[in-house]
Amino acid sequence: MGLVAVPHIARALAELGHRVVLETFGPPIPGSESFTTRNPARAFQEKLVALPYAAHSRYAFSVSGFRHVMDHVRHADFVMLHSLYSFAVLSGYWAARRYGKKYGVWLHGVLAPFQRTIGARKKGVYDLLFARRILEQASVLFYNAVGEREEVVPLHLTAPSVIIPHGIDVEPFAHLPPRGAFRAKYLNGFDGALLLYLGRLNAKKGLDVLIHAMRLVAPHAPSARLAIVGAGDPPEYAEQVKAWVQENGLQERVVLPGLILGEEKMQVLADADVFVLPSFAENFSFSMFEAMAARIPLVISDTLNFAPEVERFGAGCVVAREPAAFANAILALVASPATRRTMGEQGAQLAARYSWSAVGKQMERTVLALVQHQPLPRDLVLGQAFT
Repeated sequence: MGLVAVPHIARALAELGHRVVLETFGPPIPGSESFTTRNPARAFQEKLVALPYAAHSRYAFSVSGFRHVMDHVRHADFVMLHSLYSFAVLSGYWAARRYGKKYGVWLHGVLAPFQRTIGARKKGVYDLLFARRILEQASVLFYNAVGEREEVVPLHLTAPSVIIPHGIDVEPFAHLPPRGAFRAKYLNGFDGALLLYLGRLNAKKGLDVLIHAMRLVAPHAPSARLAIVGAGDPPEYAEQVKAWVQENGLQERVVLPGLILGEEKMQVLADADVFVLPSFAENFSFSMFEAMAARIPLVISDTLNFAPEVERFGAGCVVAREPAAFANAILALVASPATRRTMGEQGAQLAARYSWSAVGKQMERTVLALVQHQPLPRDLVLGQAFT
């Protein structure tokens, strides 16, 4: 749901001189380990503190978390709620209302049409009981792209909103390891064109479309290979992806190494020639921006929020979310190394525009306007800050 961005958002605000407390019900969000503590008394004592609380059940109920959130919000100037369907968000909402604090909801794509179909009955009950009030009473709603805001128009939300994209630290991707390590480990040293999908193995990602496209690619580019890198979400979905690979006779052309992190993730980016993403929708897509920062050309579906930006910058091919369209775009890039290099350079320029420091400044402008009872910045309301 994009929550991987939350520690970066917190750090970006702290680096501007604000005191930020990040509270989670459950384990720490990856990326917050360096400023995590188990001592709630340290809240607001340092510029940046992450406090994870023990939580129970899939809904992450936490009595201690609720108690500490109620205490900490009392001393806060602004409350930022991330996502929507969680007990942590509900606790933050109750605390903000109890102490009359302004609060914002950063939705991270949770209201996208496809996401609303998942667990629709349970979400419907929660909407009636809590979610609608959380959204309507918010001081501001944060969207990552104009397209994300347009997707929720049918919900008739009345709270004011701003557009602030997520960010990326491009520096690590400018110095990738030498090519060959991933290929040696998973592809027996294969040296042909390598297509890369990197992300969750989830129903919204369009992996059935991608595998069908690979079947169409195979007769025309028999040396091409596809790496589908990521963990099942839910875990059993990985078995569905493997079944599709077998049904299409692609066992020799597709590798599924599972979740890859750290240096090994950099190795697969160094070895990839084309990044592919046929998703129904993407709020920001960190993996796509990481691929661009690594100078890998894209083949993505036209349903993604940042597809127009990719097309405008010439960072890749933006096509209909169907197998034939993906196959044709993949074949065109496989056949033209020069085009891949040009698109890769253009993509790196696009990724560099979305730094976390820029995101922090836009967040700061929004929060200061609210706590100082000023109008929201017009460029952020219109989604023009990064254009």
